[in-house]
Amino acid sequence: MHFLTRTQWNATPPPKGRFVRLSPNRVRAVVIHHSGVEGGPTGVAAVQAFERHHLSKGWDGIAYNWLVDETGTIFEGRGWEARGGATKGWNAKSISVCYTGWGYKQPHANVLGAIKTLIAEAEAHFRQGLEVSTHRSKGSTTCPGDWLGDWVEGGMGSVDPPQSV
Repeated sequence: MHFLTRTQWNATPPPKGRFVRLSPNRVRAVVIHHSGVEGGPTGVAAVQAFERHHLSKGWDGIAYNWLVDETGTIFEGRGWEARGGATKGWNAKSISVCYTGWGYKQPHANVLGAIKTLIAEAEAHFRQGLEVSTHRSKGSTTCPGDWLGDWVEGGMGSVDPPQSV
C-alpha cells in the first residue's frame, strides 16, 4: 500500500499555521466520503484540487483527514491529530476519509483495501469499535455515492472483482 504525507503531495500549510486539534477521547466514528465528481482529476492532482477548492472557500485547508485515490494510494489530509472539516456536526468527533473517485461505481479492490486499512489504523490510534458510517448518514447528501455508500453501510464485505486500474 502506497502512502503520501502532506509534504510528499506538496500540501499548502494551513492558513492559521496549524489545524484545530482533535480531542482523541471524543473520536467516535470514521465517516466515508467521495469526490462527487465523475471523471475528475486523479491521483495527486485530485487531492491538490480538493485542497485548492477548500482553501477558496476560506476553510483551514483540505477538509478530509485522509484521502484514497483510484489506485488505493493513501494521502494524508489533516491527519490523525486535526479536526476534519468535511462532516458538519461530526468534525469534532470523527475522522473523515474521502475516496477521490466516483462512489456511484465500484472502485478497484485496492481502494476498498486502503479504506479498510485507514479504519483499522483509526481504531489503533483512537479506540476499537469506532462507528464506520457514510456522509449521507450524517447529513442531507448522497455522498459517498450509491455503490460506495452501500458497501460501507453493508459492512464492507468482499466484493466481485472490480474494473481494472
